[in-house]
Amino acid sequence: MASADLRDELTCSICLNIYTDPVTLPCGHSFCRTCIGDVLDTQEGSGAYKCPECRAESQERPALETNRKLRNIAENIRSTHPEQEEAGIPCTYCIQSPVPAAKTCLMCEKVLEYYCCEDATCICVYCVAGEHRGHQVETLNEASEKKKEKLRNILQKLTSQREEAEKRVQSLEELRRQVQGKAAGVTERVTALIRDIRKQLEALEKRVLSEISRQEEQVSLRVSDLIRQLEIKKEDLSRKMGDIEELCDMTDPVTVLQGRESDRDDYCDAEEDTERRDIKVHHVGDLDVV
Repeated sequence: MASADLRDELTCSICLNIYTDPVTLPCGHSFCRTCIGDVLDTQEGSGAYKCPECRAESQERPALETNRKLRNIAENIRSTHPEQEEAGIPCTYCIQSPVPAAKTCLMCEKVLEYYCCEDATCICVYCVAGEHRGHQVETLNEASEKKKEKLRNILQKLTSQREEAEKRVQSLEELRRQVQGKAAGVTERVTALIRDIRKQLEALEKRVLSEISRQEEQVSLRVSDLIRQLEIKKEDLSRKMGDIEELCDMTDPVTVLQGRESDRDDYCDAEEDTERRDIKVHHVGDLDVV
């Protein structure tokens, strides 16, 4: 019995569990730091801060004083009797130390039975007649079913959107495969075409270079033959020029006049032959590769 009474003294009236980091209000009542902090947060803007235990009011947010003695006792009880900790859903307010959630109103300490649609919060029967008077109120089950219905509708829409997105993904993947296939086909054809053109160009290059070499050799032979003939002609002309110079240097008119008559004919023939050879030399250097 004494153990039960001690546990009651160490139980937070908000979360209904052994104190976690207990603090004391100016009125003397103690609560978990996070629990009372959340209660005071909900009272901001209401005009007064009230103790959840005795409803004592203060115009300013009350200071929270750490209750070290109570904290040490609570920690000792928690460490020596861990089986007494209640399991359940963690309280969403007590974020610093997870404790089981209590379905009680933080303001009135009564069981939550209703849901205020205007303030979107769960309330107790006293809140219906008090702070939430005149608001649209539903039972928790009714409000829960309505919310579930909305969630199911949202889920249905999201499912439809996801299916549509999946169809589009599949369609785009198919399009990508088609594009990749077409690109591969075009690449293969272009590569083959360029390879064939390259072979043709290489063959043409080989033929043209071969023809150039052949014509070069042919022209070189012609030019060499002409050079040889002209060298012979130069020697013959030099000889004739020497004979003529000798006649020009003679002082005896008779000797000059009795010189060979064929000299003049040879000179004329040499001029005509030189003109013909000049024509041949002019055309012998052309290359026909176009």
